[in-house]
Amino acid sequence: MTIFSDLQTKLDEWLQAQDDYQRRSITFMVEFATAFRSYIDAPETYIDFQTKQSLWYVQPVMAGADKDGIYSFEIAPSAEDLLLKDDEGYWITALQFTIDRQPAALKKLYFWYLIRFVLRHDFCEMHIGFDKKQFRFRPNEIATQHTAFHYMVTLVNDVFALKPWEAPKKGTIGFVKFGTS
Repeated sequence: MTIFSDLQTKLDEWLQAQDDYQRRSITFMVEFATAFRSYIDAPETYIDFQTKQSLWYVQPVMAGADKDGIYSFEIAPSAEDLLLKDDEGYWITALQFTIDRQPAALKKLYFWYLIRFVLRHDFCEMHIGFDKKQFRFRPNEIATQHTAFHYMVTLVNDVFALKPWEAPKKGTIGFVKFGTS
């Protein structure tokens, strides 16, 4: 075996490990969103009146920052597009949480949680929001994620506690947007 062929073998193993980690991370993010939806006891989907599509109340979405560091969020065209890796090795993604008075209501309120996470062995290290509140839990044990879920609900409750003339505190929940579906 030559040095070059040895490096080719190592490249193949390394690429396989990268692909496996990305697939595991995508699966984790979808499961995290599903567990949060269950935690808040939200319905699974609603029908968007404009597009007639069935959309999730809690959905993992892509997160990206422009050159000025301003984030935007959008539904990923494919599962592989959900995650973007930062310079520190963390995945960057987001959860979109939609709330309404009832599923048939036209007016919806959208919250986006910026999420950075890394899966290391049996633990997930996660930062939620722009203030980067940190959580550490076992990804395969939903009960260990409840502290993060409670924090996410607290952020929404903080918005709902605002008086009509007050602005949301910057740096916590991401963006809040009213819309019609």
